[in-house]
Amino acid sequence: MSRKDQKRLEAEQRQARSRERKAQQQLVHQLEKEIQELEARQAEIVAELEKPETYEKPGQALEINRELLAAQRRLKELIPEWEREATRLAALESSGACA
Repeated sequence: MSRKDQKRLEAEQRQARSRERKAQQQLVHQLEKEIQELEARQAEIVAELEKPETYEKPGQALEINRELLAAQRRLKELIPEWEREATRLAALESSGACA
């Protein structure tokens, strides 16, 4: 392989790593955003459950509790996924710094 071919191959590999790193950053950011939105919604739901008027309308508290449980379940799924993807991103970033 000529020196020119070697340099071209190295440049292509750097670009591929850069694209992969960027895609991973977007995924981690998307997961973080969804987690933040769910945590904010969870706080709103809890505040709603603390209001006495929530219990005046039949079934409303039950419906709100279901939404709270759904948010909690989704957070239980998202947080480990975010941890995995953030770890993968960190590995990509550290391997990119060495390359």
